[in-house]
Amino acid sequence: TGTDNASVARACGRLFPVPGSTAATTERVPVPVLLIGKSGVGDAIDSFNINATYFSHRNVPVLGAIFNKMNLEGFYSLENCKDAIDMYFDKFQPDKRSFGYIPQI
Repeated sequence: TGTDNASVARACGRLFPVPGSTAATTERVPVPVLLIGKSGVGDAIDSFNINATYFSHRNVPVLGAIFNKMNLEGFYSLENCKDAIDMYFDKFQPDKRSFGYIPQI
């Protein structure tokens, strides 16, 4: 995940009229972002939080994340990590969600 695109998301937003002002006054509403996260559990959640906080402080909405390069076997298997990450989003980020998990090929 990279935070260098916050300015792009903000700049590419759509222009909307500002309520209560003249028609010539508009405000750019940022494009929401979907973060691409790391594998595992702790690093995946920590990285998501760092990047989501960065975007949030720049008024760029974060929808959630897709987690990439997940192992198919072992303690940090896709299924084990999916359960833990989904539980985290349900409990601590109810306004965001995990949009999926991509296995390592």
